Amino acid sequence: MNLYLALGVVAVALLLIIILYMSYFTTLQNIANFAYPNAKLRAIGLPLVKEEVLEHMMESANLQQLEARLAEVGYKVPTQDRDSLDDALDSQLQGLLYSAQRTMPRSVQPFFGAYLLKFEIVQVKKMLRLLGTGQNPSSMRPFGALGQDRVAAIADSRGDIPKLASILVEMYPELEADSVKDLVELEMVLDNYYLATMKASLSRIAGEPARDLRLFLGQYIDIINIKNITRAKAMGLQPDRIKAMVHVPGYELSEWKLEQMADKTDMEALLKELEGSSYGAGLKAKEGLQVTSSELEKSLDLELLERARTAGSQKGLTVGPAVHYFMGKEFENRNLRVLVWSFVEGYPPKQARQLMVMEA
Repeated sequence: MNLYLALGVVAVALLLIIILYMSYFTTLQNIANFAYPNAKLRAIGLPLVKEEVLEHMMESANLQQLEARLAEVGYKVPTQDRDSLDDALDSQLQGLLYSAQRTMPRSVQPFFGAYLLKFEIVQVKKMLRLLGTGQNPSSMRPFGALGQDRVAAIADSRGDIPKLASILVEMYPELEADSVKDLVELEMVLDNYYLATMKASLSRIAGEPARDLRLFLGQYIDIINIKNITRAKAMGLQPDRIKAMVHVPGYELSEWKLEQMADKTDMEALLKELEGSSYGAGLKAKEGLQVTSSELEKSLDLELLERARTAGSQKGLTVGPAVHYFMGKEFENRNLRVLVWSFVEGYPPKQARQLMVMEA
């Protein structure tokens, strides 16, 4: 009996050792898999979200000096033409992120591949906005599933909602566009689609990277939802329409919480609805003030960048640096656009600074 008991104890001890070793081995394997991509992303860096770098750029005497200073940190101005600058910068950003995605370990490729769907959606949304202002978007650059034939089809729709919905459902079969009433709703349905696609990608990722990505993605979705509700309120949309358009839950803000926010009638009430969440803490200083939707969006952008930076430092040996890099590059693209515009159009540096999102 004592022999069986002793053997049982030894077996349990061996099992515990194996479990602990496997966990330790998995952690070491994750660190090894991320070592090269993280080193590469850190080497490239994010200079154009750093406050001191941006201040140095804004002190340039003219556009030529700005271009020289940008070249020193690895950036170039692809064009000085205002009409084509946005598209050129977006193309440059997409190239950087596609290059980064290809260096990621296979274990997290599904997530970052789904993340890049966002830029395809952004291109579609640009076309919808041109249609909404009566312009012809046929000159838009094809990208991803948005081939030249679909660019032409969207342009030929002339903003007809059923035609547009049909084209987009053909591109994205799981897009819920059946009951869309206008271009605003169509944009939000597209947002829901790419957010849901990113969430679904996590089911193909295991272990610690999946947990870390799920946390950040949940926070990202929360912030996108707050921004979309804010924009919808600023446009005067009714609560029922907002609820139908904003419904992908994130990390802290569940679907019922989003519905409560949609019911609020003014910005102050919307801010109060966020009390108790981690987002409310950052916005508390604005209580009692006349907060505009653009001010709230800027606060949320700063919050998003800070959370990405936190992920980069806290999960610095695995997926954190990639999260920080991908999000930071988006804000760099925005800051670069503002910088170039400010010199081309002659904006005062102080005015340009207000439009930038930067790390302290």
